[in-house]
Amino acid sequence: MAKHTSNDEILFSVKYLNPFVEIEIDRLVPHPLNKEIFPMVDIDSIAESIRQHGVIEPIVIRPKADFEEMQKFLDSNAEICLKYFEQFFICAGHRRVEALKRLGYKTAPARIIIPRFKGADELILIHENLNQRILSPGTVLKATRIERRITPIEVILSKLPGKIREYYKRGLISDKFVRILASQENTSYEEVIDTLEKIRKLGFEGRVSSSIEFENLKQKLKEKEDEIKKLLQEKERVDREKERLEKEKNILESSIRRL
Repeated sequence: MAKHTSNDEILFSVKYLNPFVEIEIDRLVPHPLNKEIFPMVDIDSIAESIRQHGVIEPIVIRPKADFEEMQKFLDSNAEICLKYFEQFFICAGHRRVEALKRLGYKTAPARIIIPRFKGADELILIHENLNQRILSPGTVLKATRIERRITPIEVILSKLPGKIREYYKRGLISDKFVRILASQENTSYEEVIDTLEKIRKLGFEGRVSSSIEFENLKQKLKEKEDEIKKLLQEKERVDREKERLEKEKNILESSIRRL
């Protein structure tokens, strides 16, 4: 399984507003991505834990608003943000909220986040679920793929070899192909770099955008190398024949001189 984004990268991707707030549950909206990926299970056990110990960890929410509108609150106070926006998406704590509803709670403790880039709240949602829940391999794979898709390309490139970054900057490989490389387990970057270098030397124009395209280029490269190999073999054969004829010529010339 590919590694997902680190804690430091996740924390940097959003701004956590202070202080913690208490928000009415009817103002909370389930995040669309949560329903798409993660199952709502074990609600009864969570409710029982809350009944005995209370809510230990506050939920994480962000305003239900356009990205540009949220950016105005990057340096704001959480209480001001809470008063300004009517509804908030849940980024972490969907099951806790459902458990609170079953227990009859009207409010929930929360931390408000402001995304620093589009999709950062989705990273928080995936990160929280991947790190705090036991999930099926299929769910983990789906979440990891989505995480790779929304993580800024600069963050992904920072983890890859310098040559890969160089090829990206020069336009030889696309964003999509970089994300594919980063998401594959045990990727042989040396093989990729060697292939891309050979492709560059052959004057390839355009950019590699997918694994299929890369494999097709590898096949064309192999065909070109086989062609070159055959030409070299033919050259060697011609050189040997030339050398043989040269020797015969010398022998004949020597014979003529003796005559």
